[in-house]
Amino acid sequence: VCFTGCSQLTETPEQIAKKAAEEAVQEVFGKIIFGEADRTAITGNVTFVTENKNYPGVKIEWSSSEEDVIDATGKVTRPSYDDERAEVYKVNEDGTESRIVKVVITATVSATYSWGPEGNAKELTTEPISKQFNFSVLTMADGIDTGTIKDVKARAWNYIYVEQGVEK
Repeated sequence: VCFTGCSQLTETPEQIAKKAAEEAVQEVFGKIIFGEADRTAITGNVTFVTENKNYPGVKIEWSSSEEDVIDATGKVTRPSYDDERAEVYKVNEDGTESRIVKVVITATVSATYSWGPEGNAKELTTEPISKQFNFSVLTMADGIDTGTIKDVKARAWNYIYVEQGVEK
């Protein structure tokens, strides 16, 4: 005897493909880890992986709350010491302060999956899931001039010849 609901006991190819993709997303999601030391008072670029060859079809997209400090590719641009977002990180032995700017990085993971005959396969994407990480970027030390060489030279010229009144 079979009732109307009996047809739902077997999974369709779409359901099987979707389930496998969702499991792969969960596995990749669980592997995204940054240790405390990797996220605190950083001064160099961060590696943001966008895919894993062991999980084809799974993609990781990155976003940043402060794109000018850490962008979506992991490039770090250290802010100036007097940046309005900077806060005291620690007081050094010489009494100077080290400062940081906090950045929230979001990893969003999803997977594309397909089913059906080759050449006529249907393709969908899983619902994305996200994880956030708190990073802090060490500012440049107080008094260090930043910018392109041309910018620094222009400011130095202005300081020496205009503000200080040095004769050429």
